[in-house]
Amino acid sequence: MGFLFIFRLFFSVGWGQCIYNTDQVPLPNTFEPSYIPKLVQFSNGCTTIVELWASWCGPCRRIAPQIDELLKEYPNLVIHQISADEKAVAMTQFIKKNPLHSPPFRLSRWTINELKTSFAQLGGQFEAAIPYFVVISPDGKVVLELTEPKDLEEIKDYLSKNPPPKKQSQSK
Repeated sequence: MGFLFIFRLFFSVGWGQCIYNTDQVPLPNTFEPSYIPKLVQFSNGCTTIVELWASWCGPCRRIAPQIDELLKEYPNLVIHQISADEKAVAMTQFIKKNPLHSPPFRLSRWTINELKTSFAQLGGQFEAAIPYFVVISPDGKVVLELTEPKDLEEIKDYLSKNPPPKKQSQSK
């Protein structure tokens, strides 16, 4: 990551502003785990959640409606929902019933070690189980991690004490 990119990102976003536009994320929808930290950089200044899920995961299917409720309550929250499904068709069928709140990101391939390394770069401790949620504060620090949660109450509790900054639109 070059100095010029970081310089532009810092000054285009500004300190304390949440500017996020999914149309401006130049990543492919299918990528390797090493792209996860790059994806998070596009929501700098925002309260961000990264969710790792899969269509075959029972707990992922059960918690999906709670994500809808969370985003209704906190519309300024940015979420990156990343599927670990091996095939795109499985992800597509799942999101027909459970619409995503981010572009349909999917890992092209992955290993547990690659996921651990990528989430460690964010400051997380991936425990090799999904659904896995990482909550990142506007200043880029991991403030909460949930592995296989039954509900999102811990995230709601954090957000009630630390409301997400208002998203600002950015012209192209």
